[in-house]
Amino acid sequence: MNPNITWLVFEIACGALTAPLGFGLFVYMIYLGQLNAAAWIFISTLLVIGTMHLNLLLFRQKLDDWYDPYGMENLKAFSIVIMSASIVATGVYITFAVRNDEALTIMSHFTSALASTTTLFFSSYLLGLSRRYKRYIELCSPPLLTNRIWRTY
Repeated sequence: MNPNITWLVFEIACGALTAPLGFGLFVYMIYLGQLNAAAWIFISTLLVIGTMHLNLLLFRQKLDDWYDPYGMENLKAFSIVIMSASIVATGVYITFAVRNDEALTIMSHFTSALASTTTLFFSSYLLGLSRRYKRYIELCSPPLLTNRIWRTY
């Protein structure tokens, strides 16, 4: 089996395992009343589902049927916005936790900081995938190379 296909199957399997885990953790955080962490975990779960969606489309060789280069540019912009928000939120949560001299418990601000850092990881992963798949769509899609309608948006 092609090593790239093996890695793609591994990424899809990890996404399929991480999405239900993220949703379960989201429900558990809401149950505990830790709404900030629950919101960041929910965003992380959506990012995992989005990256799994892109990987599945590439695996089935249908990526250029669903997205054009501008769609990938929009995903890049979306992931940059989420990355920026999670960087700021991580700093704010750590500042709150240190200033209030909180212990490392599930109800502290450290939990929200960890959840926003996880969101930073998954948004950077989506940024990398959207950049790579944009190049794939531009280079491997003959209709886009001959038809310039997509450039007039």
